[in-house]
Amino acid sequence: MKKNQRAVYKNAEALFLRKENEIDYYETSNKGHAREETRKYYSLNVDNSFIKNLESKWMKRKQVPINKITSITKVVSTRKLKDKNESSVRYYMSSLESNVNKLSGIIRSHWHIENRLHWTLDVAFEEDRSTVRKGSASENMSLLRKFCLNLIKKETSSKRSINGK
Repeated sequence: MKKNQRAVYKNAEALFLRKENEIDYYETSNKGHAREETRKYYSLNVDNSFIKNLESKWMKRKQVPINKITSITKVVSTRKLKDKNESSVRYYMSSLESNVNKLSGIIRSHWHIENRLHWTLDVAFEEDRSTVRKGSASENMSLLRKFCLNLIKKETSSKRSINGK
């Protein structure tokens, strides 16, 4: 969750302050392509007060069963690009028990897949420029784009790029 989910984000921040002594910690860093990235992972099991404070409207919209949330992981990412520094904080709720090493791997794996798929859909189909919004149309178009992308990837008669096909 990001800061646009204000109430849940604030509850997550409060939980980490309240349970400061129970936090698991793990850190990774990467260098390459003229940048240095550091990710600090903090994980802990949630308590009843956190679950009770979740907005029911948010939970209904996301269709997340409250009783399945067991842990929360905070990721602080810092990226250094030459003379520019960027930082972000994200929280992830999970049905898994707090295990910061395992959860950090799941989070990185998810973002690797998500970024690669999103980038391809945006480049090949200009998905970010789509104005389809009415009813289920945006979800249907997303499924159709992914279906077409899979067909394009399976087509091997041409050596052209996905965008070129």
